[in-house]
Amino acid sequence: MLQFPIPASLSESEWVAKKNRFIAIVDYFEGRDALAEKLAQVKSRYPGARHYCYAFIGGAPNDGVQMGMSDDGEPSGTAGKPMLAVLQGSDIGHILAVVVRYSSGIKLGTGGLVRAYSTSLKQALEQLDTSLYVKTVRLGFTTEYSQVDAITRTLHQLGGDVSQVDYGAGVSMVVTLPQAQQESLQIYLQRCAEDICILTN
Repeated sequence: MLQFPIPASLSESEWVAKKNRFIAIVDYFEGRDALAEKLAQVKSRYPGARHYCYAFIGGAPNDGVQMGMSDDGEPSGTAGKPMLAVLQGSDIGHILAVVVRYSSGIKLGTGGLVRAYSTSLKQALEQLDTSLYVKTVRLGFTTEYSQVDAITRTLHQLGGDVSQVDYGAGVSMVVTLPQAQQESLQIYLQRCAEDICILTN
């Protein structure tokens, strides 16, 4: 998936069921490496809660490798799993949902917990502002001085930018552009550049 919606800002919503407070926080999520820090931020903002359940998609909405969840002490399958199902249904990528539960001591049962965690998260998603994530690729190549302006113009027409330029006997360039336009640029560069390679982001 080359482009998809991602959270543009943090969204928050509260749901109360039998005096149990469920506070859903939805935010942009780069990936698993950021999980501990994100959870620490939520716990600092909402201290003393009984549960901090979460679900996340750390990449494209359909990237099963980048998904995860936790019931954080709730009965198995009553929090993380329904939360992840809600996220998958949203078709939003790079997203983390944490639902904080302040318990009143009144039990909700497994069905009640599933509804509470799902409903609070759905409310937060309804209020979420999104932006469009476009997957990009970086290309490196060498060209002649006389070709730089024409390459730069073509690159801009394809929605890309020059990331780095080094001047020597020739001109070494690194450019970034939407992955969907990669083939078009490579076909163009075959006429005016050498040593074309794909670089890791």
